[in-house]
Parts: sequence; C-alpha cells; structure tokens
Amino acid sequence: MLKKIIKLIHVIVFMSLSLANVCFATGIDKVAAVVDDQIITNLEIEKMKSFMLTVGAINSESAKDQDANKHILNFQIERMLQLQLAKKFNIAINIDAETLQQEFLHNRKYSHADLATLLADNNITESYFLAMLKENLQIEKTQQSLIGSNVKITDKMVDEFLEKYHNENTQYLIKDLFFAKTAPKHTAAEYKNIIATAVTSYYENGSISKDVSFSDLGYKSLSQLPDIYQNIVPGLEKGKPSAIIIAPNGLHSLLLVDKREPESIQFEQAKMSLYRESMAKEITLWLDKLKQSAYIKLY
Repeated sequence: MLKKIIKLIHVIVFMSLSLANVCFATGIDKVAAVVDDQIITNLEIEKMKSFMLTVGAINSESAKDQDANKHILNFQIERMLQLQLAKKFNIAINIDAETLQQEFLHNRKYSHADLATLLADNNITESYFLAMLKENLQIEKTQQSLIGSNVKITDKMVDEFLEKYHNENTQYLIKDLFFAKTAPKHTAAEYKNIIATAVTSYYENGSISKDVSFSDLGYKSLSQLPDIYQNIVPGLEKGKPSAIIIAPNGLHSLLLVDKREPESIQFEQAKMSLYRESMAKEITLWLDKLKQSAYIKLY
C-alpha cells in the first residue's frame, strides 16, 4: 500500500512539472515565482496590476514602466507571505461583500457607476476586486497583530513633530536691509536711525530710502533662509526691524513684512501620522526578514 502511495506521489509531481513545462513552452500562463509551496503566475501579476490601477496605487504611466512587473511581483511575494501568516495565526476578516464595496465607495466618494467604469476600464471582475480588498484588510490586521506593538509613540514625540511641522511650514516674508562692507561706517545709534527711517519709508511710500540697500527675500520657510537668520526670524514682530546682524558680507537688519502659518494639526492627528510613518518603516524591515526566511524562486 505504501509503495502505491509513493508511486502516486511521483506521478503527481511528474504531471505538475510537465504541466509547468508546457506553460513555459506555450506561454499560456508562465510561472513567475515560487514562494514556499505556492506559485505566482504572469497572469496573476497582470491581474494585480489592474487591481492597483483601479484603487489608484499606481497610475497608467508607471504601469507601463519596464520594471513595473518586477515591482508588482515583489509586492505579490510580500502579500503572499503575509497571507500565509494570517492563515497560520487564524487572522481573518469578517465582512460581507456589500459592506466592503460600500466602504470603498464612501472613502473614495465614488458612485456604483464610477466603480463599474473603473472595473471595465481595467478589465477585472467585481468579485476579484472585492476579494483583493478583503485581502488588503486581512493583511493590515495581520501587520497590526504581529508587529503593531513594536511601534510606540510618546507625547514628547508628538510635541516635537508638531513643532517641526509648524517651523517647516510657516512662511516668512522678509526684507533684508544691509550695509555692505564698503559702505560708510556709522555708530550703532546712527545705524538704528537709518534703519528706522528706511522702514518708515517702506510703509509710507512703498520704497526704502537710499541710505540702506535691501533685498526682498520673498516668502521663505526657516530652512530656506540662510543659517545665520534661522534663529532670529521666529522672534521677529511684523513691522519691527531686527537688531544688527554681523555677517561676512556686511551688516544686516531683517524686517518681517508678513507671516503665513500652516493649517493647524490636532494632537491625535499628529500622533496617527507619526504612528503610520513608524509603522511603515517597521513593516519594511519585517517584510525583508520574511523574504529572507522564505523559499523564493524567481523565473
């Protein structure tokens, strides 16, 4: 009996290899990769490309790129490894097709007609589309279950993020008043009077007096300003020139004309943004380890 079973296994393996060879020879649907005990075919790559086009993960131009299929294959390998873990740890998604579709339409602000057009344009069926959406949710749940606890976001990290966001996105309109090294020298009080007169002239006549040179820096964020200005500008008040700044090319005084502050971000929004950023890095490292420990053969 045992000999018969072994013989049957040999026959099945031989038939599988023969079928694969036929596929390679005829181009019906060639195997693109083997991942552990599963295969990914070229047809599956094309179907995944269509799905990614439908959900906006890639655009039509990037889909035509010569390396597009290579990237999609790598994506599918990572996807397959995560779904294997979901099966191993019994991580499932309990959601019906109707609810899944309604959530997608609501999030994208699409109508049923919009979705039907997208599916037709990308040549995929509604059932395949919904199956992939459900797999996406299953993969997200798997990531959260297995590595989500690795990411810790503290209040201090959020405060630093908010401060950095504000600094990087605040725009300052600066007039740079300066005295070149070759210009006549003055006492500190004289410089102060010349600058005050220039500022008054600017606000009353729209021009700066000839006693001082100036340049309009336009709207700039702190990182776009010279290093020597970056610690000074945040403390400026509109319409009031700064104290004299000694620079290699001469003396400067900065006039803040206007300041545009970015739209504020709520603390919880910032925390979620930080979490997603950190989680993305964690997922990349995790996927690299998964691929290193798996059997993967590309064709």
